[in-house]
Amino acid sequence: MIMADKDIQSAPTVMQWIEYSAIRFVQFWVKLAPRSWAMCIGRFWGGIAYYLLGKRRRVALTNVGIAFPELSEAERKRIARESFSAFGQTVVENFRIEEMGRKPEKYYKFQEDEIDRLKEVFSEGKGLVIVYFHFANWELLPPAWSYKKLPQVSAVARHIKNPLMTEFLTRSRTQDNVKILFRGHAGRDILRAVKNNEGVGIPCDINTTVSDGIFVDFFGKKAATTPAPAEISLRYGAPIVIAFLERKSSGGYVARFGPILRSDDFKNQDDSVLKMMTAVNHEIENVIRRAPGQYLWGHRRWNTRPPGDDWHPYK
Repeated sequence: MIMADKDIQSAPTVMQWIEYSAIRFVQFWVKLAPRSWAMCIGRFWGGIAYYLLGKRRRVALTNVGIAFPELSEAERKRIARESFSAFGQTVVENFRIEEMGRKPEKYYKFQEDEIDRLKEVFSEGKGLVIVYFHFANWELLPPAWSYKKLPQVSAVARHIKNPLMTEFLTRSRTQDNVKILFRGHAGRDILRAVKNNEGVGIPCDINTTVSDGIFVDFFGKKAATTPAPAEISLRYGAPIVIAFLERKSSGGYVARFGPILRSDDFKNQDDSVLKMMTAVNHEIENVIRRAPGQYLWGHRRWNTRPPGDDWHPYK
């Protein structure tokens, strides 16, 4: 089941060329602005998008309500607005990713004990599965990893509908010791990387199909989740770590690597894949609960339902 979906891209259309050209035009001007101004612009764009993109706003508010049913409507709206504003910042930061790559010491901080723990895991020779998710700016994890000169990692990504944007993002994501694999034809490269004692990065908060996923609790509701991290870990012994960036008010980031999940703690249990992915989702939840406004709430995380489940949160 590992990375089974088929993700083929066709040649770009005229409209996709127009879309790509418009984005590159905006990038040109964003890169000229002082960074502090650019971040304000990003937050402003995100705030405007909250009001203009009604369908996406409703999804975000529904998701926040599912995750935090105890909150008032006003608090849910505040979190959703913060999420949109944070995403606006993410877009601007990605336009300026080269600038951050030239001066990583200015923008990235690390918990050195966590880096030492990662190096110890790699010293075991079994590779490492790195789970990432849509928190703060997940796109900046590759340059953070590269900056610390950690072992080679292959990060799994999906094609965007616009192939020009796929190519654009791939260039920004690829670093000296980070390469991008696309779902649908990444299986062999993933297994080769683990066997070579390298890292494999897999996103784990994306809604999957019934055929490709398993249903794992996420904020108390079943969510169609890729089983790939647990399957790889249980088969090859590669530990799992949850990786994310914390956006700080200063404009920089703290790169964080959570507790190490080891296959030996799960492999002799019934439904070991499900239980290991439940532990993964639990760790992701813990991060989101600390700063819910930094999470991207606008995707339909609970859209795919188990057979016989008639709960449909998105109208």
